[in-house]
Amino acid sequence: LITFLYALFSLHHKMWVRFFIVWIVVGWVLSFMPFGIARFFLRGLYFPMAALAVYAIEAVAQRYRVRKQVLYITYTAVSLLTIITIFHLRIANVSAINYWTYMSLEEAQAVRFLQTQKDVRVLANYYMSNHIPAWTGATVYAGHKIQTPQAGSRLKLSNAFYAEKWNNKKARSFLLTNHITHVYYGTVEKMLGTMPPYPFLKIIYQKGGVTIYRVT
Repeated sequence: LITFLYALFSLHHKMWVRFFIVWIVVGWVLSFMPFGIARFFLRGLYFPMAALAVYAIEAVAQRYRVRKQVLYITYTAVSLLTIITIFHLRIANVSAINYWTYMSLEEAQAVRFLQTQKDVRVLANYYMSNHIPAWTGATVYAGHKIQTPQAGSRLKLSNAFYAEKWNNKKARSFLLTNHITHVYYGTVEKMLGTMPPYPFLKIIYQKGGVTIYRVT
């Protein structure tokens, strides 16, 4: 960012620098679009910003008569602070109970069970709905927000199902209308509520606090 600002204000007289600056600004603006894919525009900024950083360091070294090797070492050392910080956070999370970082063994075993099922469409909370398709190839009702049509409303309906807000008729109609064949009930789902004794749900897996139902 520092070298980009230097290029923006001091090196913009060169045509290719202006091109890279426009590239960066346009990508940054597009990343604020109200669509899930917008954030991916940020990935396209690494190359132009890195190119401008190298050119800016060369220009600073020449303009202020500083050895460019010293600038490169300093620039790299400062950049490493970000990498070291992220690495430290990853290591610290190893001992933390955080299911977003590490899936529990019980959840992993339940997903492996789903691998043995055929023609599966699963209802689960957002956390497991992001793992189940990757592990099993099965579809889910409300998965990754970018890849799920009407993700917001689907997540609300999914949470309402687990929060004991519906009677038997409405809950069964919801499952059948959306062609859901299995209901996953694990760690995160329990945070939303206790699964009612729906007569149309048959337990086909129960181990380590995780229950999987088949819709009948």
